[in-house]
Amino acid sequence: MIEYIRQASGSPIRRICVTLGVPRSSYYHAAVPTPTQPKTYVPKTSDGRADKP
Repeated sequence: MIEYIRQASGSPIRRICVTLGVPRSSYYHAAVPTPTQPKTYVPKTSDGRADKP
């Protein structure tokens, strides 16, 4: 949302965060993509067997 506001208004991130009352770190934390697991990932238990659903 902050990135959308920044693009639409041209305002700096600092000013947007102050206006919204959120820390700037929330923007930078959210801007980093989260790693995803491969589609073939199968969770395993500590003994090496696949978890049952």
